[in-house]
Amino acid sequence: MFADDFGNEICRIATLVDAKDNHLEVLVDKIDDHVYFTRGWASVRSFYEICTGAWVVLIYSGFGHFGISIHDRLQCPITVPTFAPPMRLMIDRLHVPP
Repeated sequence: MFADDFGNEICRIATLVDAKDNHLEVLVDKIDDHVYFTRGWASVRSFYEICTGAWVVLIYSGFGHFGISIHDRLQCPITVPTFAPPMRLMIDRLHVPP
């Protein structure tokens, strides 16, 4: 349903923004009218130190930006790391296929 409503707005790279203003870029692949986060998605697990699974909530705010909220399997919020300035994890654009 998301791809039907907003698929045309999503470009090749999406940005996930958490409550502490950390930005994580993920590559977007569109296959058969579906939207998938691919390269960079695995870094979400490392960045938030997710060990045994989690619930990820993404809220689309427009222009390829998503708010991200993560809870563990017991529905407890995952602690968002604090950095000064906030972290910016970027996709290597030189190796992004068209």
